[in-house]
Amino acid sequence: MSVVPFNRWNLLWVALYAALLLPLALMAMSVDELVKKLVGILV
Repeated sequence: MSVVPFNRWNLLWVALYAALLLPLALMAMSVDELVKKLVGILV
């Protein structure tokens, strides 16, 4: 098993994808569904 090191470049890409996908997700689904998905991912 290889563990991906979280350096500043990894965090930059994650932030970039989040910034691009978040508006699309908000437009595509209601806030309720978004909250459920986030809780499902985090928990």
